[in-house]
Amino acid sequence: MFLFRRSATCALTVILVTLSCGLAARAQVGVPQRAPVAPIGVAPASAVGTVTTAPVMGAAPVKTAPVASAAPVKSVSGMEVNGVNTGLLLLIGQIADGQMTMDEAWSKGLLDAPKVLQLLSQTQRLTEDERNETLQLDLAGLLVQFAPSTVATPERLSARVRVALCRYYSDNGDVRTIPLCEALIAEKLDGKQIKQPLASNPDGGSSSLWLSSVILLAKYYENVGLWQKAGGTWEHALNFWQDVKWWQGGVRIDAAQAYIAAGQDDKAQALYHQVALYGDGWMSGMALHAQASTLLQNGELAKAQQMLSNSISGEGSDEAKVTLSSLSAYAYYLAGDFKAASHEIANVENTFGRLNSYRYEEITKNQVNDSKETEDWIELWKNQPIAIVPQHLRLIARSDEPTLEQIIIRSFKEVPLTVKVDNPNVHIDLADTGAKSRYYFERQALLRIEPGGVAESFDTTLTVTSPQFPKFQVRVPVHVEVMTNSKPIQP
Repeated sequence: MFLFRRSATCALTVILVTLSCGLAARAQVGVPQRAPVAPIGVAPASAVGTVTTAPVMGAAPVKTAPVASAAPVKSVSGMEVNGVNTGLLLLIGQIADGQMTMDEAWSKGLLDAPKVLQLLSQTQRLTEDERNETLQLDLAGLLVQFAPSTVATPERLSARVRVALCRYYSDNGDVRTIPLCEALIAEKLDGKQIKQPLASNPDGGSSSLWLSSVILLAKYYENVGLWQKAGGTWEHALNFWQDVKWWQGGVRIDAAQAYIAAGQDDKAQALYHQVALYGDGWMSGMALHAQASTLLQNGELAKAQQMLSNSISGEGSDEAKVTLSSLSAYAYYLAGDFKAASHEIANVENTFGRLNSYRYEEITKNQVNDSKETEDWIELWKNQPIAIVPQHLRLIARSDEPTLEQIIIRSFKEVPLTVKVDNPNVHIDLADTGAKSRYYFERQALLRIEPGGVAESFDTTLTVTSPQFPKFQVRVPVHVEVMTNSKPIQP
């Protein structure tokens, strides 16, 4: 099963190519464990609603200039930074480092409504890393939870505070997102400003406030399942930065995926097809990746491969090809064509090796790791078509209650299984059904010893076979100890 999911924290579409159980299980069946693969996407998590950096949605090339700070840093006295007392910034640093929670700071009187408003209004960045968005989100949450009168009349608050509130409301599916974001959007629809280039931002960030409002409104509609409204909001964002290729391509991808979720496939396909017209290679690749991901999710492997074989050109196309080849390798893996999958994995490594620069280095390297993970599973199934977790069993037999122990049996695809235990005192029940994960199909089996069913400790063996693999069997050693007077009896 290929999992396709939208992230509530990213500004543009995030395509996940991992399942939660894949990596943890892999270590148990003898496959070398790698770090989890990060999302493929066109936006870092910090981009949504972050009014403290360039108005990017994560898809901008590295060369895009950042937005200038709203106010110069006042560091002569050592007492203020961007209009905020350094003691207050020190407190935020302690919270960011986990020395104190926001709630604790509020309960101790170290934070109150005026201080929170000051932080959200005057400081463009609370920290210089990915924690910035979380801190702003939590600060907005303090106002909503502990100072509701402060946010009851948002029109009196600064635009930055209102964007922080929009982020909080959007994340929580709060209907207050709609009027708040719409008001902010309306403030910025004033003619020329809507067409200004990304790198030109003389007002110190008001354009990124507008941008954040559009994004957060779209994400709100996604969070509450109003996909058609989400698609319409993303399309509304196309009015902004009309000459920026990556922006126009990336927003179309987001809109298309919202329409796919709304069941409006024709509308989605029209948007996908428009992406390539803007000539941005990375976004063209992401459009193909998004469409192929949906096809894989629906089990249409051949169509997915055909989609991934389409050519792309333009800035970032070579880097995008790493991502496309990685997904192609996985698609061949799903089809059981390990030879073709290995060929695509080689393409990933070769293309990656030729890159001289990156637009999204972390994303690209994650896709190289993802293809290596696919390669690891291919090698596993070549050597042993059935794998058992755990590989050794120790049971404690009691006289007053049954002894139960669960095992998991994995194979590349669903196959008929026979599970036996040499000792008749150990019963085993194999589940009738199983579940397909990213890299394997698994079924559970339960070992059971009745109360008082054995008199002394012993060793036995559990054996798993399948007519699909007549020359292969898995043997798992089982040690059973008898519990008497709260202590196991050693054999």
